[in-house]
Parts: sequence; C-alpha cells; structure tokens
Amino acid sequence: VVLESLTKHLGGKDQFILERASIDEFYLDITKYCYRNLLDNKARPANSDQQTNTETNTSPQNHNTVVVGDASIHKEDQSTLKDALNCACQVSDWIRSDVWDNLGFTMSAGISANKMMAKLAASYGKPNGQAVLHPHNFDILMKMTNIRKVRHFGGKLGKQVIQKVLNGKEDATMGELAQVPLPVLLHHFSSETGHFMFNSCRGVDMEEVKETTGALVKSITAFKSFTATANMKEIQKWLTIIANEIVTRVAKDMVRNKRYPKTCTLSYTYYTTSDGKRPQDGSHRSQRNTR
Repeated sequence: VVLESLTKHLGGKDQFILERASIDEFYLDITKYCYRNLLDNKARPANSDQQTNTETNTSPQNHNTVVVGDASIHKEDQSTLKDALNCACQVSDWIRSDVWDNLGFTMSAGISANKMMAKLAASYGKPNGQAVLHPHNFDILMKMTNIRKVRHFGGKLGKQVIQKVLNGKEDATMGELAQVPLPVLLHHFSSETGHFMFNSCRGVDMEEVKETTGALVKSITAFKSFTATANMKEIQKWLTIIANEIVTRVAKDMVRNKRYPKTCTLSYTYYTTSDGKRPQDGSHRSQRNTR
C-alpha cells in the first residue's frame, strides 16, 4: 500500500527511495520530489490554476503536523529547506491516509533533514500522527534527548559513551555529549567513531537512505491466540477466518508481485504430558508444525 500510495501521488518510483528498517518501520527519501515540486511551483505564474496540492498545503497546520521544538518564525525558516520539509509533511499525510483507508492501520511519522533526526521526530507524532523537526531546532531537541534514545546509541556504543566521557551518568543527554571536545572523543574512541559521535550529538547524520523496495517479504503470516479449548467448532471457526485472510493477501501479492507461494505451513500449540496425555491443569505446552 505504501509503494502504491507513493507511486500514485509522486508520479513514479524514480521520485523516492524507500528503505525497510524493520517489519513495521521504514525510511523514505523524497528529496528529489520535494525540490522538483518547489521548482515547478515557482516556475508557474502566481495566478496559475495548475498549482499543485503540495503548494496549497505547505503549512504543517494543514495536515495536523506537530512542529518539534520552537515553532516561532526564524530567519533560517525562510529557506527552500523549510518548504521542502513542509512538502514532505504533505506526502507523509497522503501515505498515512492511504494506509488507513486501505488497511485500517494507524501510522506515525517523523519528517526531518536526515534519518537520525526523522526517527527522533517520529516519537512526537505517536501514536497516530506526524511531526516535523527543522534544523534550527536540532540543538533544542538534543538537549532534551537521552543518549540511549538515539539511533545507534541504544546498545554497546551508548554504554561506552556514558562510561568513558560522561562519568557514568545514565540519564545523560546528547546535549551533554555535545559539550565534550572532539580531542577527548578521539582519545577514547577510533577516529571514525569519535567523529561520528561529534556529528551525531549536533544532529548531523550522513547515512543515506538505501533502496530496499526490491526485497520482497518471503512469507505471509496470519495467527490467532485464544484460550485452550477442545471445542472443534471454535477451532474450525478461527481456522476458516485465518485461511480466508491468507488467501486474500496471497491474491493481492500475486497481482502486485507476480508470484505464488509453494508451501503452506500450519503451526499450532497444544498441551500434553510426557506420556502423551493432556494434563488437567494445562501446565505443559508443546508446538507442532504441519505442511
């Protein structure tokens, strides 16, 4: 649905780069589309009837977008980047609306100038909204953000930073890390890691969005958890519901991706004891797969 929405609204797959980050998260680079759209709008006469939807909806308020940090007018705001980010807000709104209309799923989104800051912005749009973070607000957000909440700093690296340069302060923020001089970082870490941390705490992330739209999911899954029962009608009811869902999704996938599954696997959980009998208290649990 996301790919279909982007292709429909942006005019083709060459206008965006989509990177799957996990089963329920992705990064989207629409730089090319946003700047092209701004150039097209500027090239039109002021009274042109051909102005696009994006131009008429560039204000974040028109699509209920939260502005992270200071929402007042800044000199830096009068820039092409500001207009491009507002254009991205409109695209995000289109995607979220299409996903809701077609699947009934809510989505949250973060819009910013790079992957790291967009991910941080997304938390301000949850559970069913979107937020934009402009570069002049990067330092404001960093002063409020715990190091462990930032992309790449949640695991081993974040722990090392806290122990080696922030005196073991577990609630240290990225703003505090920004106060550490670069030579100190380079003393404790490699040149690559030290410079990465120096840039990250200032909102600088050079990692590009990598195309993964060609990497199709390898399986289609549906499941239902319910209280253990020996009622075959109840079991049959849920098997039928799940089977119908799988068939529907396989049919859509076949149309979109020109493929058809070769194997169907049914997994179910049942309760049994070592002698093969079902215990009265349901304390023993096993799982079986059938193909």
